[in-house]
Amino acid sequence: MPTALDNPLPFSHPASAERLWWPVLVGLVALYLPLYHTLATMFWDKGLEEHEPLVLAASLYFLWRSRNALFRPDHAKPLPVLGWGLLVFGLFLYVIGESQTIMVFAVGSQIPVLAGLLLLSQGIPGIRAAWFPILFLAFLIPVPEFLVDAATTPLKQHVSLLATQILYRLHYPVARSGVIIAIGPYRLLVADACSGLHSIISLSAMGLLYLYLMRHDSRLRNLLLTGAILPIAFLSNVVRVVVLALITYRFGDQAGQGFLHGFAGVLLFVVAVLCLYLLDGILGLFLADSPVRHTRFAHSAPKRARAPRIPLAVAGAGMVFATILGFAFVPRAAMVHNGPPLDLARMIPKHFGGWQTVDAAPLIVNPETQAAIDRIYNQVLSRTYVDAQGQVMMLSIAYGARQGNSLQLHKPEVCYPSQGFTLLQGPEVVAIALPQGELPVRRLVAEKGARVEPITYWVKIGDAVAGDSLSWKLDRLKYGLTGVVPDGLIFRVSTITRDDRRAYALETRFIRSLLGHLPSASRQRLIGRTEQP
Repeated sequence: MPTALDNPLPFSHPASAERLWWPVLVGLVALYLPLYHTLATMFWDKGLEEHEPLVLAASLYFLWRSRNALFRPDHAKPLPVLGWGLLVFGLFLYVIGESQTIMVFAVGSQIPVLAGLLLLSQGIPGIRAAWFPILFLAFLIPVPEFLVDAATTPLKQHVSLLATQILYRLHYPVARSGVIIAIGPYRLLVADACSGLHSIISLSAMGLLYLYLMRHDSRLRNLLLTGAILPIAFLSNVVRVVVLALITYRFGDQAGQGFLHGFAGVLLFVVAVLCLYLLDGILGLFLADSPVRHTRFAHSAPKRARAPRIPLAVAGAGMVFATILGFAFVPRAAMVHNGPPLDLARMIPKHFGGWQTVDAAPLIVNPETQAAIDRIYNQVLSRTYVDAQGQVMMLSIAYGARQGNSLQLHKPEVCYPSQGFTLLQGPEVVAIALPQGELPVRRLVAEKGARVEPITYWVKIGDAVAGDSLSWKLDRLKYGLTGVVPDGLIFRVSTITRDDRRAYALETRFIRSLLGHLPSASRQRLIGRTEQP
């Protein structure tokens, strides 16, 4: 079938027009070459069917093929106000994102920067010539943390459920507990990589690229193909989990976790792309394209126009200046060095206010969560207390010396589901009244089989407790913009009971008793500077 690449575009333009873009090219290299090095080493090296290098290569290729229209503006007037507005906004995003390691801002800044440059130099025709490669760069943006948290857990639950049902229908000895599948003597964790989120994004990128190249006439055909991308990606991950479970059951754990584990992901992604291509062929039998096809890159030879020499030079200088600002605002002063070293084991008493520690069986943590804990936290304290009435309280305090957007605390509403729990309630924000002031805490109820666990926790960033996720992020950003890397602490207590009201009352009493038996300096390490004069 014909595609948009069938008619290559002849390239001819005055050499002087190309030279005018050199300041812009220098500015773009200064901005994004270090950023792409960071992406390649931090995000593209995880083995999760990554699509980003292909997205970058495709965008650069399409921009190169559109170079006639980009270097030679026609009679349409540039849009300087909108162009400068988008360019300045994009550079602002870059400075914030690069200095504070907010990759969503840093990578996403490419879209307004490039769009602003085209509007500034050529107006609407420039946008019309390069809209797809610019918007396609959106697939380079790392998925924001809150979207990953919101999507990964339910996807893992559904993938593990369907995979278990398929294996059960095939008469295999299989059972499921949350996201853990037990088949024969083996227990398999459906990890984040198997949730399908990465495959959905990758296949969406490849599907849209395919539709752009095919450029079908039928809107219905394009709509059906677009709608099929997500179901195909999800079902491919279900099949992947089933295949890995069967490999493990037949050949052992080493076979399921070795080379075949990665190969199964690559193979099933290829199969998903082929399924999309096959569906396109079937739809083509009923929704065929017209015989005459217009190429996306066919532009009439543009007429000579005066190139905006000064705006392009200023834009290039502005991008270089933004690069310098992004480096200058990187926070370097670690808050952890401002006070004495923290020792949670010595700071938290083993006996206080009628509570005393008891030996308890250690909680078994899956390897994926344990790896995240080891990477994020410098200290983790876990203890079990019991009072005179035999009431049991589980305490966990985790401390991270450096909190930023690339290294941050792990919330219970994320780590509990990764252990196979289901959230029954929350999280909701409430306030506990203390002599030192109100303490904002978050409460939720997690369930795993017969175990129901009401949880109370709070997060302290720097010198203050963050009441919700938004203030948590804003606190990190506030410290970062002042050049400070804050530390962070998460304090969690929980009990095992189905009576959540009684559990929350008991947890409140435990928190008040513990904080009341701590000296002021130690109390501030847990709840921040809330002391009243």
